[in-house]
Amino acid sequence: MYDALSWHSPGWADESDLPPLRLAGYLDGTVLPDWGFVTTLVDLVTRFEPALFGDLWDRLRAQYVEAMLPGCDTEVRLAFDRSRIGLHHADLLLLHLLLYMHTKSGAAEMAEAEIAEDLTAFLGARGLRLQRESLRVRHDLIWDFGGGHCIVEIRRTRLPFDWTGVMHFARSLGTSAAAVGFFVAVDDSVLSDGPVRLEECVVTDAEPTVGGPVVGLRFQNGPQPASVAARVCVVVDVVGQHVSREALWEVLDHAVRAAGVSRDACLRQDRGDGALVLLPQGVDESRAVPGFIDGLAQGLRGRSMRLRVAMDRGVVEVRQFGVIGDVVIRASRLADSAHLRETRSAYGLLVSDPLYEDVHALRGRFRRVRVDFTDYRAWAWLEDGDHSPRLPDPSRSNAVLVGASAYAELPDLPAVDRGLRDLMYLLTDPESGAFSSGRTTVMANPSSRDALLVAVHRAAQAAEDTLLVYFAGHSLYDSVSGELSLAVRDTRPNSPYTALPFDAIRRELNHSAARHKIVILDCCYSGAAGSTSLPGVFNIRPDSDEVTVLAASDRTAIAAPGDRYTAFTGALVDVLANGLDEGPDTIDTELLYQEARRRLGPLPQPILASNRQVDRTVALARNRAR
Repeated sequence: MYDALSWHSPGWADESDLPPLRLAGYLDGTVLPDWGFVTTLVDLVTRFEPALFGDLWDRLRAQYVEAMLPGCDTEVRLAFDRSRIGLHHADLLLLHLLLYMHTKSGAAEMAEAEIAEDLTAFLGARGLRLQRESLRVRHDLIWDFGGGHCIVEIRRTRLPFDWTGVMHFARSLGTSAAAVGFFVAVDDSVLSDGPVRLEECVVTDAEPTVGGPVVGLRFQNGPQPASVAARVCVVVDVVGQHVSREALWEVLDHAVRAAGVSRDACLRQDRGDGALVLLPQGVDESRAVPGFIDGLAQGLRGRSMRLRVAMDRGVVEVRQFGVIGDVVIRASRLADSAHLRETRSAYGLLVSDPLYEDVHALRGRFRRVRVDFTDYRAWAWLEDGDHSPRLPDPSRSNAVLVGASAYAELPDLPAVDRGLRDLMYLLTDPESGAFSSGRTTVMANPSSRDALLVAVHRAAQAAEDTLLVYFAGHSLYDSVSGELSLAVRDTRPNSPYTALPFDAIRRELNHSAARHKIVILDCCYSGAAGSTSLPGVFNIRPDSDEVTVLAASDRTAIAAPGDRYTAFTGALVDVLANGLDEGPDTIDTELLYQEARRRLGPLPQPILASNRQVDRTVALARNRAR
């Protein structure tokens, strides 16, 4: 779309009156624009290219939904997968309605008119303009998408909540094939056991006996009693100079995302010169606690901000006007301790002794200290932010190492075999490698693309800490769509459907529970795998993409006849095998990339690409020179 605009209207951004900062954020390929921005661009394009219409709108809606999903909370994705209608315009609205319901997460206690106003504002901010129905009283809101419309009715239901009655009423909304009816049933039940899961709050009837598809949505509006539960409590104090609230919450929200939890599921409070964050009840602490700590360090990079941070776990009571509990007092004492006041790093962190003992991934990164106050004495564990990137936990990490050296219809690459063997040895070496041989899959010359994808899928499902995929071999690149496909033994030249699209591997990794996901590609045009766009009409990569890609080049990779290794893998092997005399204790992805560039010299240079929120400093091996 951007290309079409630039061909026909060099001043199109001025014509459309698009805010420059907003536009720049979208053009850098990491921010998903709202739907209103997309429709504005399409309207501009069609001034000059009327022939673009056809099925463009359907394709845009379908790809926009697929681009949104990776950035949604798991609960939202599960609810959407269960209830999607199959009509692209309706699915677009359904996903936004589920997002709205998820942000409320129970205990809203609003009148129907307030919900309608709040929902209209929520959707309007995301580019979906709903209008109040003025011709008929029975429908509250209508979304006219061109060629049809969706109806959103908001009504309070009888107690106790009953899906049979709700869907009976909902079916009266789908009065024609052009209309899709959404019935938002306002449930005022007391949420004694907390909010009902979102996937249980939506029911779809895609083929009713009369009229178009209908969707019933349970909006949990009732009061929720005071919540008493054990949760991880994080207290943050700002050190020294004034820091804006926006900047502080950007860092903390980054840490929350790195912890693998939704910002909306956390309780967040301003505390004068600091903040308090409660992670959700029942969160997987083995992943969330180290993830939060790593995300905090990454979020502070490049900022002139210093923080004192304390983490503890205990019972808290969440009330209407705040949080009470001994854990809040304990965490505040830790944050105010002399150990944190003496640190000169970007941040100092104390973790309570019980929490540290239960989270094994923290071992080796902290030192035990004594905290002494008049009314509080305890052991805790200190990290001052000055540490080398840690090695992954080999018992919770997986690697898939693939070398395709023999082909039926493409030239053989004998150097790939040697590189695969030596790289496997270095990465699984018990003394210096980050991975165990028992959780590393080595594939020499995979027979088919399905076999390769199955191996990646199994590793992605098993990994909890770090997931690594390495591929060396031929590739096929579609210059029109920008799609990169990895060639296996039976791949045919100029036939991408006989190879494995890299996007299929990216999806498997993004669906993995692993905290860190890394792909190393040694093939021609592998830099396309790190591109900021996805194939298709809607060229955008969601901001939630979690994969770091280290690629040989965005041009032809070098595999000279007679050389022991391909050029790129040879550089990697050299760094890992010989280490760095002046380097840190461990070699992370960023350092491996920098050293490979230096060793390759005038040869095609590698590319390191990732979402700005992804930590590139994940160690892959110990530095053998130390």
